[in-house]
This record gives sequence, structure tokens and C-alpha cells, in this order.
Amino acid sequence: MRNCIEELGIDNNKLCNYILDRLKYKKAIDVERELEIQGRPVKKIIQFDLNGANKKVYYDILRENGVEVEAEHFRELF
Repeated sequence: MRNCIEELGIDNNKLCNYILDRLKYKKAIDVERELEIQGRPVKKIIQFDLNGANKKVYYDILRENGVEVEAEHFRELF
């Protein structure tokens, strides 16, 4: 994510909100498989503030995706 932020010239909040907006109702990426291929564990903490549009649909996103643990859902998403 750091590379994307630098390359696109945006901040962490904007990138995280963009990802959430684009993938909010579908998980199209097999994160565990991708990390396994790269040989990297997930250990980084990411914090961001929801933008206005995502804030309005936040609970709908959780409900539609059957999310029980928010942190786990967002780790998979990011």
C-alpha cells in the first residue's frame, strides 16, 4: 500500500476509502493465497477514517458480507 500511496500521490485515508468503496460488497481477492505466493505474513496495522460516502454504507457493508469480526474483514479487504 505504501508504494501505491507514493506512486499515486494520495494519503492513506484516501486509498483505504477507495478500496472499501470499490470492493465493499465483494471479496474478489484471495488474500491468503496472494501473501503465501509472496512469502509475507500480515502484520501491519492500518488505521483510516471513513469518508462521508463510506460512513453512510458502513453497516450495510458489514451486514451484506456477513461480517462478524470487523478487523478480520478489513484485513482481508486490504
